[in-house]
Amino acid sequence: MDNLTKSTTNALPVANATGRIAFGNDDIFYVVTSSGWPNYIDGVSRVSVLGPELDLDWMIGSGFYGIGYDKSRDELYLANSNGFQGNGTITVFNKEGSEIRSFDTGRGPSGSLFY
Repeated sequence: MDNLTKSTTNALPVANATGRIAFGNDDIFYVVTSSGWPNYIDGVSRVSVLGPELDLDWMIGSGFYGIGYDKSRDELYLANSNGFQGNGTITVFNKEGSEIRSFDTGRGPSGSLFY
């Protein structure tokens, strides 16, 4: 096999995963999940790329619409649309899941870019 050939595939039991993913440090990635209409029970699953760590209910809430990870600060940014009934909110968490701060955004915040 060459370096571009996939040698293994792993299936993970992350139910209702959306396409919103953020890659953190320490080979961890975070996936936004959502039950969808009518309940919109949202969450964030924390998954290890290399190891057995899989926390399906790392965070539970409603209105999660975007996600990003600032690797230099080791912080997760979780965007909440607030039901698209006005401006959204970004809540910043440390890698243990404790809230650090939050701030208002425009409507429908869907992600973050860090450079």
